[in-house]
Amino acid sequence: MATMKDVARRAGVSESTVSHVLNKTRSVSEEKKAHVLLAMRELGFSANAHARGLALGRSNFLGILVSDIENPFFPGVIKSFEDLARQNGFDVLLFSTNYDAGIAERACQKLVENMAPAVAIMTSQVDSSLLDYLSANGVASVILDSGTIGPNRSSLRLG
Repeated sequence: MATMKDVARRAGVSESTVSHVLNKTRSVSEEKKAHVLLAMRELGFSANAHARGLALGRSNFLGILVSDIENPFFPGVIKSFEDLARQNGFDVLLFSTNYDAGIAERACQKLVENMAPAVAIMTSQVDSSLLDYLSANGVASVILDSGTIGPNRSSLRLG
């Protein structure tokens, strides 16, 4: 597997230039950017999402928890959420809890482990201690039809 160092060597640039091209953290000349992108293609380079998350202090994943993916209400919600996430440079981690508190707990742990900046919780079956856990670990949440709001936590009311 190719590394950023390999890409930098092939493109004739520094590793920091490769990083700036990948993360769009600084302007890089079009010529250098083209060399970096070509080297990435030639080497089959894939960025390490975990390394990027560590460097940035957060990932580019947003989470969405639904109670039952077969419920006809959720496909439209999920699609809209995913469309808006993509438009803003995020990918989506989808969790269907099937009304199981253990699944919801593991989903929240995964979001914290992956340094997700936020999650939409579209189920009423989430214990408030999980919401506190998310908030304490810097994961903002929006909860469907919940009166529970606070730091990093808001509520979405339908109808």
